[in-house]
Amino acid sequence: MSTAVRAIIFVCTLVIVAAARKNSLQLGSLIYYKTGRSPSDYENYGCCTKSGYRNGLVSGQFVGMTYDRQSMTITSERLFTLKSLWATAAWNDNLTLAITGSLSFGLLNQKYIKTVVIQATEKTFVEFDDWEGINHLLFNSSGGKPHPAFTSHSATHVVLDDLAIEF
Repeated sequence: MSTAVRAIIFVCTLVIVAAARKNSLQLGSLIYYKTGRSPSDYENYGCCTKSGYRNGLVSGQFVGMTYDRQSMTITSERLFTLKSLWATAAWNDNLTLAITGSLSFGLLNQKYIKTVVIQATEKTFVEFDDWEGINHLLFNSSGGKPHPAFTSHSATHVVLDDLAIEF
């Protein structure tokens, strides 16, 4: 029987806070975004219905997001294994998302790197084989072209949901 603790982050606020506190997980520049479940929820929370935020929702009411052209980091005092996540572009199609896993901090100790191209209209499941023994994740997004239906914005925001980390 495994004694590992698995944290699935972004399912709901309570899980995010509990998992982060229990495992000393620092969520860096991650922003939590309430997506809502119905059109009235979007109006109540000021969300844009014509964006990838709603498309990126896998479970719960919240997703994590990176802000335009800003890196996002997740760090921990304990070593962990990155298992999987769901990623969606908020505004641009063919957005490049580069994910780096490292030991300690910085690219000098880089152990793993994975690049995926994501869309604004569909979720992408990203699985990480053997990404173990790390304590720092770096997410960078770039490029892409504005999705034709989302004319109000062109940005490199990334929507993340159900990030699975094992301690």
